[in-house]
Amino acid sequence: MTRALVTGASGYVGGRVRAALTAAGWEVHALAHAPDRLDRGDAARAAAIGAIGAEVLIHLAADAPPDDAPDAAARAVDANLRFGTLVLDAFAAAGGRTVVHAGSFWEFGEDGVGPPNSLYAATKRAFRAVLERYAARGVAAAALTLFDVYGPADPRAKLLPRLLAAWRRGETLALSPGEQIVDLVHVD
Repeated sequence: MTRALVTGASGYVGGRVRAALTAAGWEVHALAHAPDRLDRGDAARAAAIGAIGAEVLIHLAADAPPDDAPDAAARAVDANLRFGTLVLDAFAAAGGRTVVHAGSFWEFGEDGVGPPNSLYAATKRAFRAVLERYAARGVAAAALTLFDVYGPADPRAKLLPRLLAAWRRGETLALSPGEQIVDLVHVD
């Protein structure tokens, strides 16, 4: 049985990944990010990750605060860069060798080749560089670039759930002129 550690397992994508792995017979462990305990819990977290002995790390945890939020930079760096790096380091130190990380299309700007479009995207791109460093040290790593994820029971205020809700209510949903390109990826 393959043992996996999943960060972000309580989120929309993470919950689906956790359920799929469990259904496939994997032993799945989830790790929650507790920002108020990060400084006090680094050693304890590393010990817990080591005790799990996971073979695979699926890193889905993220925070996407609005750039104009008072604590946006601290939140984005803490959740998307520091937390992921601490988990990755503890996982590798415990002998873990395979990592799958969920990145974002927004890391590459609106046209896929530019600078990140937000603090969230910039920290996701920075973590991708950290992951490359661990890959150079022997950890098998894959960074998935997720586009706009959709699917059943999506609780987030994303385009498709909003369109479906408006349709069910018989309402018109105000949208932009529709000049942007939207790539959709089903959650499963």
